[in-house]
Amino acid sequence: MLSVGLSEDGVAQYLDNLSTGEAGVGCVNSSNSVTISGDMSAIDEIDKRIAQADDGTFHRKVVVETAYHSHHMSAVADHYRFRP
Repeated sequence: MLSVGLSEDGVAQYLDNLSTGEAGVGCVNSSNSVTISGDMSAIDEIDKRIAQADDGTFHRKVVVETAYHSHHMSAVADHYRFRP
C-alpha cells in the first residue's frame, strides 16, 4: 500500500498504464490524500513514478502484510460479509 498526497483524480495518471501488476485507490482519506492498494510490483512502480516526477508530492509506503481494500481481499470477502 502507498499513501499519496494527491486527490483521487490526481493519482489517476499513476494508476493508468501500469507495466506490471494491478493497483487502485483503496481509500480516500481526504480531498488531497489517498491510499493506493494492490500488487507490490504496481505499488513499487507508482512510488518510483511519483519520485521521478520530483514535484514534492508526498508518497510513503504503508508497511502491511496484506493489501487491504484491494483485489487481494477477494478470497476472504465472503467471510467478512454481514450475515443476519
